[in-house]
Amino acid sequence: MNRNRLATMTDPDTPDAPPARATSQVNAGRAVAVIVVFLVAMVLLLGPAGRADRHAAPTVASTTTTTLYERPVVPSATRVQVANGTTVAGQAAAYSHTLQTRGWDVVPPVQGPPWDRSLVFYAPTYEPAAKQIAGELGLAADRVVSGVAVSGVTGAAGNDIVVVIGPDLAHS
Repeated sequence: MNRNRLATMTDPDTPDAPPARATSQVNAGRAVAVIVVFLVAMVLLLGPAGRADRHAAPTVASTTTTTLYERPVVPSATRVQVANGTTVAGQAAAYSHTLQTRGWDVVPPVQGPPWDRSLVFYAPTYEPAAKQIAGELGLAADRVVSGVAVSGVTGAAGNDIVVVIGPDLAHS
């Protein structure tokens, strides 16, 4: 009896045999199912990351720096040079002493070219330290400028911070 049943299932000439499915339809159906499952899995796995990137706040680079991170302010590990940008003698030495007593690593002061105002220049990643020094000297945040290769200041490029004393900070 099992043999007859098997014969009716496989023999296309048997009138009571169930209709046979086309092999190509089955394979196409399976392929579509596999693709759909794959796409759903990818959306579930990668979807949240993709949505987060689309809706994340844009990052805006500062106009005064190209740093990727801010270095913590450690005065004793921050090399500072003070340059006198005035005609009043001894300004760089006086401000160097002030910064040194506050814990900054101050190198010998130098005479610089004349400047119309005081500025604090900084190397990449030293912006927070430059802002702190500017605050300690009573300078506004707009006096903090990126770049330490200050024209006319000897040795400036080898420092983390260069402070140029202008007439606004000079005292006789």
